[in-house]
Amino acid sequence: MKKNTKCFDFYTIGIDEHPYITKPLTSEQLRIGSLLKFNVDGFNLTPLERLHHLNSGIDINQNPNRAAAAQEWIYDDVDMAPLYVDYSFIYTRYAYAGDAREQIRMYSKTNPEIKQLLNIRPRYGISFNICYMNAKEFKSIIKINSSCRTFNEIYKEKKHWETYLKDTNLLSK
Repeated sequence: MKKNTKCFDFYTIGIDEHPYITKPLTSEQLRIGSLLKFNVDGFNLTPLERLHHLNSGIDINQNPNRAAAAQEWIYDDVDMAPLYVDYSFIYTRYAYAGDAREQIRMYSKTNPEIKQLLNIRPRYGISFNICYMNAKEFKSIIKINSSCRTFNEIYKEKKHWETYLKDTNLLSK
């Protein structure tokens, strides 16, 4: 492989090794929170899940489309043109443990739909899109969306893509 003279760079991010929410909500937050569009396997959060994240001090401000805790990961420089990073995120989907889990379990006795939150397991995801654009053409060169169940898996995948992007001349493809 030919070494790329122009490189992508990577933000230093902290990936939570133990993604569990343990802090319960107030009774009012629990009452008004909604499970609209709940998906146990995806990364989008319901309004109730967003309340749990905010209540626990988990930053969800960078999130596109109401996604779980997302951190920007890859960035490019002006000299990278005609290549650019359309988007790049590493996601963490938190599960519930301790007092938060017990509160959900107790509340589910009168509101059974909330019991779905007890089925969530920690999950990580990588999503990025590297594009080529000039005056005549626009196309995705690499578009990746994947998910992992463990910290070690997401860390290995992150390192794999960082090495690939640093060592590969994407313009020669």
